[in-house]
Amino acid sequence: MASGSGLDPDITLMKKLVPSLMRRGIRSLVNRSLALWPRGGVVNDRLVLHKLSGQLQLEWHARAVHPWDRDLPTCRQVEAYFEQAVADTDFAIRRIFQRLPEIDVIEIRVLDTQDPTKIMLAGVVTREDALAPDQSYSPKMRLKMMGIQYAKIMGPCLEFVPASPTSIFLPPVATTEFSEGCAGRRSLQEIRAP
Repeated sequence: MASGSGLDPDITLMKKLVPSLMRRGIRSLVNRSLALWPRGGVVNDRLVLHKLSGQLQLEWHARAVHPWDRDLPTCRQVEAYFEQAVADTDFAIRRIFQRLPEIDVIEIRVLDTQDPTKIMLAGVVTREDALAPDQSYSPKMRLKMMGIQYAKIMGPCLEFVPASPTSIFLPPVATTEFSEGCAGRRSLQEIRAP
């Protein structure tokens, strides 16, 4: 954290950069970067962009169980929590590809609400797979077809996705395991937001 302002400098930069990217697009920024000073007397002396392709690495926390669902039985809360994360991820991936046409690949990780070392969904998605014309499948099946791995519901617990050795991301920071009878898994009572 930066002292004084209380904001992380990376977050401040992203708050300024993302709206700019949304307005002008990455292609416009790259073209401006390629506009070099002309060499003596040569008209339109610049580098011409031939192809632009990019890859994003995104990581976010799943939304907590909706307050209306907190009175449901624990197993049903786990299902609602997981299904919401799946639906949110499916929507977010497609929306990002639609809004950033220069991006061809996105690596995502969706983290548990309370413990960022636990991965609920993870994988690498290509533009072609995400924007496939047949969208009649369920969100869970679409994610599976895109190459996303997801947690499994085991009664009142989630069995999280193991960190991939081929991931571009650094592995999650290790923490002590939870001792509620779900080794490597957490009950929803532990992951609910206050």
